[in-house]
Parts: sequence; C-alpha cells; structure tokens
Amino acid sequence: MQTQALQMIDEEPDFQLHMAFQPIWDARLGEVYAYEALARGPNGEMAAEVLAQVRPETRYSFDQQCRVAAITQAVQAGILKTSARLAINFFPDVITDAFADSERTMQVAKETGFPPERLMFGFAEHDRIDASRVADTIAAHRKMHMQTVF
Repeated sequence: MQTQALQMIDEEPDFQLHMAFQPIWDARLGEVYAYEALARGPNGEMAAEVLAQVRPETRYSFDQQCRVAAITQAVQAGILKTSARLAINFFPDVITDAFADSERTMQVAKETGFPPERLMFGFAEHDRIDASRVADTIAAHRKMHMQTVF
C-alpha cells in the first residue's frame, strides 16, 4: 500500500505553472488591496487552456501546485514590498483534510517569508461547495490567520 502511494506521488504531473497577478483595486482607499493569482501555462497559455489539462485524478495536485506557484512567484515579483494581500482560488472539492492542506500552504508561506494574514483563499466559482468542507476550510484558515472569501 505504501509503495502504491509513493508511485502515485511520483506520477503526479508537473503543470509548470506561471502566475499572472491581477490587481484588485480598493476604490475607497485608492490603492491595490490584493493581487489575484491567475494560473498560466509555461508559454503564457490562458487559464482555460491550463485547466483543460487537469483530469479529475490530478485536481488535488494541480490545486497544491497553484498554491505553491502563487506564493513563491508573488514573492519573486515583489509583493512583500507592498501591503497587498495575495488572492488564490482553490478547488474545495479536492480538500480531504482542511488542516493538512492549510499546513502545507503555511509551510510554503513560512519558507518564502509571506505573512499568512495576507493570504486570501477564494472558492473556485465553478465547483460545487459542500457545506461541511466549507466550514472545515474556513476554520483551518482562521486558525492559521488566513482569510477565506467567496
């Protein structure tokens, strides 16, 4: 069983994600409130083209790779020099353990120096949302000082 799990990890695709960062403007304050991380392919392919490569069995891996790419590339792009938050969409239907998934995200934030209170997670709008997963996810994010938005 453990060998099978290791093989599955080895076979996970590398989506070679690049992120574009779209500013979310706060008109009241007259400044950028956050940057939304938008998945792009290695040659600038739009999100729809990237998402078309994601199969049901690779959705979890894709979701995790998006989180890592968003945080690391935002730091590389200089987001830490601003007060802006980082908005990351995620697939709520792939979450099996909200705390474990959040801990993985927190590890990347810690490694890059990204403050968790500046992370905002939004539910991907095309996914069905299970109420218990939503509650678990929000609780995990709150415990780790991250924000969840709809």
